[in-house]
Amino acid sequence: MKIVKKPHELQKIALKHLLKKDEIGLIATSGSLHKGHISLIEKSCKNDDITIVSIFLFPSSNIQSHCRGESVARNKDCEAAVAVGPRSGSEAPKGRFPLPFPTPNDLQICKSNHVDYVFIPSQEDMFDKDFKTFFGLKDDLIIAAKLFNLSHAHNAYFGMRSFVQMRQVEKMAKDLNFPIKIICCPTVRERSGLAVSEKNSLLSDEQKSLAAQIPKVLKKAAADFRSKTADKVLEAALKEISQIPGLKIEKAEIVDFCDLSPAKPDTKKALFLITFKIGSVRLTDNIELIKARSRKHIP
Repeated sequence: MKIVKKPHELQKIALKHLLKKDEIGLIATSGSLHKGHISLIEKSCKNDDITIVSIFLFPSSNIQSHCRGESVARNKDCEAAVAVGPRSGSEAPKGRFPLPFPTPNDLQICKSNHVDYVFIPSQEDMFDKDFKTFFGLKDDLIIAAKLFNLSHAHNAYFGMRSFVQMRQVEKMAKDLNFPIKIICCPTVRERSGLAVSEKNSLLSDEQKSLAAQIPKVLKKAAADFRSKTADKVLEAALKEISQIPGLKIEKAEIVDFCDLSPAKPDTKKALFLITFKIGSVRLTDNIELIKARSRKHIP
């Protein structure tokens, strides 16, 4: 396994593998690797000749403002990632803010799971003060576009829990003609059913038990959707969730599985998305909803 820090170095390595006709897989992360990331790595190692894991999280809330030299707020996900655990060691990229960067455990996970390259760029190398090309894209899409260009990946792997982001990245890749396939993999869950996340370590045992009730509600919603409308399913789910003590819903909606538009009465395949907080910890989850097939009457 090789650690790569400079974007031009990763691009040079990727081009070398392209000449060898190697197929390249990319797993984009912000560090704090867990079982969900491992499942994506395993999928890439099975499908691809070369597996690249990137570890990068822009620390401010707005790349464009940063590049203009303006004072910007910290990225909330960055704050959460820093809070998960200490980030110290020789691998830390030096930046304007204390960035999340790989713990020894992250690197060991990559090495023991046969990752070929770990890309750990600094924010200055990814977005210097002269960077001005934004296309009106959101920050995470700009980062994805740069990673696709640098890695020359044939396949990029996302977990189902990041479905909305995956769909947005998929659309961006199609619109900008990136020759890459976006592969969605099942959400990895703890034994309780709670979706695996780096933020779970911030929860107490009691909070984890409460949060684990969400996937149970989602599973019931999936069963109800087979015969009920999206509105009725959402109403019943929200009523049940409101009875969970200490849990605050930030957003809950049922959307069309393909284009993420609000689900309609005749929607056959949908997605129940929920963002919620337990204490100060924000978590997300989702589940696929499919209508029961109507049986044709045979006289």
